[in-house]
Amino acid sequence: MFGAIAARTERVGLVTGVTCPTVRYHPAIIAQAAATLAIVSDGRFTLGVGAGERLNEHVVGQGFPSVRGRHERLREALEIIRLLWQGGYQSYEGKHLHLEDAQCSTCPTSRR
Repeated sequence: MFGAIAARTERVGLVTGVTCPTVRYHPAIIAQAAATLAIVSDGRFTLGVGAGERLNEHVVGQGFPSVRGRHERLREALEIIRLLWQGGYQSYEGKHLHLEDAQCSTCPTSRR
């Protein structure tokens, strides 16, 4: 939907609700989608992220981490997203999240 809105408008800002880049979706998937939308919208896209809430995230059956665990995962997810937005192939080994030889095929020009 964001892609269609970006294609048909020139000034409308696009922003997600709070996205949890750690449980349902790996941060590499979020990084690629956000980077693509940033390019398609000519920089009008903003990615909102958060640590998640049990109501939405427990459904994948992996249990639900403590507040501290969610914040650790969020920090690692943001490190992965920023790393991928630097371009090239990247790997990451965190306490909770891992990435092996991944790259974004498009990178946003602005990384707020």
